[in-house]
Amino acid sequence: MPRILCRLLAIVLLPVFVAVAHTAPIEDFDGAAPELADYPGEAGDPGAWSLSNPGEGGSAHALRLNGNLWLIQSIAPRALADSTVWSVAVSADVRGEVQAIGFGDGVHELFYTFAGRDLPADTNWWTVYQGSQSLAAWHDYLLPVGEDWRETFGELPVIDRVIYVNDADAGTVGVTRFDTLADVTDELPRAPRVDILYAVQSSAKVAGDLYRLSAQFRPRSSIRTPRRTSTAGTSATPRTAPNRSSCTSSWSRRPPTVRCGGDRLAASAAATPARWPSTPAATSCR
Repeated sequence: MPRILCRLLAIVLLPVFVAVAHTAPIEDFDGAAPELADYPGEAGDPGAWSLSNPGEGGSAHALRLNGNLWLIQSIAPRALADSTVWSVAVSADVRGEVQAIGFGDGVHELFYTFAGRDLPADTNWWTVYQGSQSLAAWHDYLLPVGEDWRETFGELPVIDRVIYVNDADAGTVGVTRFDTLADVTDELPRAPRVDILYAVQSSAKVAGDLYRLSAQFRPRSSIRTPRRTSTAGTSATPRTAPNRSSCTSSWSRRPPTVRCGGDRLAASAAATPARWPSTPAATSCR
């Protein structure tokens, strides 16, 4: 389910990445003519490809496949991390059997399908995008190749080849155009991490080592440095701030770290009275 939700989110966000100029694309077909070789056992119509003009967003060229063929392009080796995400621009102008792109490391191959009448069943074929977009129009697809490769093969590769697929063993022959392939890992939005400090207002023993407490949460910008008393050697509770939340937690032996609403809440040791146990064993927020 998380994988499907990830792809659905990517489909929603696709328009954000259309026509983005990537600083160093892996391939955009605007330079020297690519060196393409037939995929073993899938020669089909070996001459049925060309560089068409224009490409996506008015670029100079795109790779156009208009016959039954698979092509391999060698690229400079690129090591993948778990977080690596690539994007590729594809226009399936006419639906064929399978229209896809693949990546290989010399041992394994991973494919992503975008359109076609057939749905490959092999586990190294990712079909979540197939049929999700309209025909005869450019779409940028986000490909979490690092995560998918590890889940499929249990390791991370060094990719050294790209495979362009326009399969049509029977029926209508499809037409597929490919344009910019790029690593967009550093271009994607990242979820923020929020750290919020809190001061404990009151506590009550529930049972055994369980305590119910009331805590006030506040933005870091509103936290004042606690004043220390020379006689007790402890810190005074910071002043009350207008932003207030309530949280209950159980404790054992060290200053608490509480999770509330998905955010990590780091407790100040100075705000933890010595009479309380300290490590949180369970937490609930309201």
